[in-house]
Amino acid sequence: MSMNRVPGKIRFSPRIPVVDPVRGPRYVWAVDMLMMRFYRIDHEGGRRRRTDLHTVDLRANPGVESSKGTIFILDTGANTSDFPDAAVTTIREEIFHAAEIKTNEGWNFAIPEHYRQQEIIIDFVFRGEHDTQVIVPGPAMPFLYQKSDPIARTLVCPAVGDYFLGVVSFNLFLNYVISPLLTLNAQNFFQTMFVAMYQPDHDDEKPYVRLAPQDQSESALSVLPPRET
Repeated sequence: MSMNRVPGKIRFSPRIPVVDPVRGPRYVWAVDMLMMRFYRIDHEGGRRRRTDLHTVDLRANPGVESSKGTIFILDTGANTSDFPDAAVTTIREEIFHAAEIKTNEGWNFAIPEHYRQQEIIIDFVFRGEHDTQVIVPGPAMPFLYQKSDPIARTLVCPAVGDYFLGVVSFNLFLNYVISPLLTLNAQNFFQTMFVAMYQPDHDDEKPYVRLAPQDQSESALSVLPPRET
């Protein structure tokens, strides 16, 4: 699925399994995200150099490789992504040092101007097949903020509570998540990534997702994601 354009000749990630359990007459596309690594790209002498900024660990036991992460629903019906409060606090205070920045609309923080002038990349780390790590890089803009917003209000907000998503209660996922809050990657994530959702034809195979970062400089793409066999 592409929110901006149709994907072209780009490299999709390995498979990211849709997590169990799946309940109700329709299932939820949800994936296990382990962490997000933030880094800045510096340009020196015609070369690109990567400077690590911070890692937001979303695992139940941070630093433990085998620990389950946070289950994120891939939701195109929401405008902003909902993250665990601790993760939002880390992004606000440790990465962008924006704890004091507030807006009248009640958003938790805004991205300071000098950070918006930098090229910041996020490595999204998901749990793949056989407990491998699937790393997909994506730009901080438009995931964290929209260029058209002069205030640069964050598009990543604290999860506010447990509620029903259609006919599927997120309580069903409580054995996977850190807290009983609904966490999701919303339209701002889809504007950063090409998201290919695969429903296998065979009953003994589980659905999975493949991701590819959207290059914001591309103007035209024309080829659909590869068909799985």
